[in-house]
Amino acid sequence: MMTFLKIKLLFDTQAKDAATFYSEIFQDSKLERVTYYPKERDACESCGIHPAKAGTVMNVDFEIAGTFFTAINGKRGPEYAYVSSISLLVNCKDMVELTELYNVLSTDGEILSSITMNETFGTTAFVQDKFGVCWRLVVPEIIQPKIIPLLSFSGERSGQAKEAVTFYTNLFKESRNLCEVSQKSKQLMQFFLANQPFIGMDTHENFPDFTEAISFIILCDDQEEVDYYWQGLLKEGNGFYREASAWLVDQYGIWWQIITSELTNVMRDPEHLPHMIEEIEKTERINVKQILGKSL
Repeated sequence: MMTFLKIKLLFDTQAKDAATFYSEIFQDSKLERVTYYPKERDACESCGIHPAKAGTVMNVDFEIAGTFFTAINGKRGPEYAYVSSISLLVNCKDMVELTELYNVLSTDGEILSSITMNETFGTTAFVQDKFGVCWRLVVPEIIQPKIIPLLSFSGERSGQAKEAVTFYTNLFKESRNLCEVSQKSKQLMQFFLANQPFIGMDTHENFPDFTEAISFIILCDDQEEVDYYWQGLLKEGNGFYREASAWLVDQYGIWWQIITSELTNVMRDPEHLPHMIEEIEKTERINVKQILGKSL
C-alpha cells in the first residue's frame, strides 16, 4: 500500500452536520463512517476527554468525488478558525453548477468574492460557508480533479509557494509537478502528493496566515514511514510538533497528522480509544508498536 492523504476539517461540534451537508450538495459524494466518543463518562474523563462528550460524534469520514475527508469535533478557539489562505477549489463542470454551488455554499455564510472573471481563475467565485470552510469555485478549460486544496502564500509568506512545492514534491515518495503559471500578482503551481492534488499560489492579497482548521493526514504503512515523513517535514528544525500527538506544523505553516492506517482504524473503535489516548500521551511522538501493543 502506498502513502495515502486525506483532508482533515476541524469543528467545535458540527462535524456530522458539515459532512452531511457537503455529501448532499456535491455529486458522487457519501458519508463513509461516523465515530463516537466512548459512551461512559468515566472512560472519557480517564483519557482527558471532557465527560460531556460521552457518546457524541468524534469524527466523520466522507468522500467528495474521489477526495477523502475526515471531519473532527472538539476544536474551538482562534487557532482553529477557518481562513481564506487555505481554501478548497472546486472544478465545476459548467456555469450552472458553479451558480448552484455559489448559492448553496454562500447561504448563511459569507461571499468573499461574487461571481466574476479574473486573469487567474477565469470565471470564479469565492465563498465561506456556514461552517467556516472557504471554497473557490471555477469552471476549468480542461478536465480536472473535482476538489483541490488551494494553499495561498500571502503576507510574510508571499514568495514561498515555489520553495514549498519543491520541498513537498522532493519529500513525498509519490509526487509530481503538473504545471506552473506566472502572472503579475500571482504564481500558481499545481502538483500531486501521493493521491492528493494541490495548488500552491503566491499572492499579494492580505490573507490571514494558515491555521490548523484544514490540515492533511498522511496515512503510512508502518513506523519507518511515519518517521520518514515526521523527520522530513521537520527538516533542519524548522516547524514544530505537538508532543504526545501525531500532529506537526512545517516551516511553511501547514499542519500535518502522520499516522499509520492500522492505528487510525483502531482509534475508530470507542472500546480501544481511551487506552490508545493514554498510550499516546506517554510518548513524545507516535510510536505505533508501543501504542498498539498496550492498547489491544
